[in-house]
Amino acid sequence: MHAIKTNSMRIKINFIGNDKPVTQRLNKEVNGFINRLLGENNEYHGKFSNYSVSPMLGYIIDKEHHCLSYPEGAYIFVSSNDVTFMEKIINGLCFLSGDVFVGPLQLNKEKMFEIDNFSVAKYYDIVRTNGPVIVKDDRKPVTFKDEEFLPILREKSIKKLIHNGIAEKDANSIKIELFHPEHARTEMHEIGRQKNIASRVMFRISGNIHARQTLYELGLGVSTGFGFGSVSLRKSIISNN
Repeated sequence: MHAIKTNSMRIKINFIGNDKPVTQRLNKEVNGFINRLLGENNEYHGKFSNYSVSPMLGYIIDKEHHCLSYPEGAYIFVSSNDVTFMEKIINGLCFLSGDVFVGPLQLNKEKMFEIDNFSVAKYYDIVRTNGPVIVKDDRKPVTFKDEEFLPILREKSIKKLIHNGIAEKDANSIKIELFHPEHARTEMHEIGRQKNIASRVMFRISGNIHARQTLYELGLGVSTGFGFGSVSLRKSIISNN
């Protein structure tokens, strides 16, 4: 298959359904799969993340047996405003051979990936986390329960946007609010040996349209290449035209 050129975007990578129970999130396996697509000793591994990878999605929670299953299929989102990064991901997918598994889930070779760009609204978006958001003040974890959570998240988001080429005026237009905080919760997650307290929340985010789209492509918070900080947009019932 020939290599493909692409613009910044989000893609959805599809996996075949499987009833086999999974007792833990497949973050480590997903991260290994992404690094396989990028190539051995790639320049992105362990570097500043200008991309976002979601956890493995499409699961059903079995509370009785404390496990997950993916009977209807599974998928991950990968997004970035870095054209070269997305090109490497798609080319990596195109050149895979044989059956490919992430944990017990097999890559769907018949519908391997599809473009699934963010549909950003005119004034604001209702944003939900695909994976929990990790926010830190220096090295101290901060959750949605802390007063400084939103100011720190906004400050770091603005810096991330400016670092990735967004004009300072447009980056500073970003405003982030909690949406239905009564449904928010915290979760403990591990990256290697490091434990992180993260927040699973929804946001109302307004500001410059291009800045918002870029922020969603980059992911919110830190460790967005490890299944944290990936988001999806929910259509609002409020007119946003």
